[in-house]
Amino acid sequence: DEGWEQHARDSDGRLQWSTSAYPSGLPTFIDRLHQQGLKYGIYGAASGVTCGTNPGQLYSEDIDAESYASWGVDFIKSDNCATYALDPSVRF
Repeated sequence: DEGWEQHARDSDGRLQWSTSAYPSGLPTFIDRLHQQGLKYGIYGAASGVTCGTNPGQLYSEDIDAESYASWGVDFIKSDNCATYALDPSVRF
């Protein structure tokens, strides 16, 4: 789950992939999977941080969805770590 992302968003508030895990870029890796007929799923959290304390999706849902779509992500796994006692209707 964890490890695909960097520990901070960029200056535009976008998630960033780990350049050590994906030196050619995450979109390139996903393209290679798609060429083999495979799908790619990515991990995130419906809170401010993931279970591993990387940036979560709370209040960044739109920009994250745009990033995932532009990278070619097929599925999103979203957990519920660090929900800050928010009502589920706020998180989802």
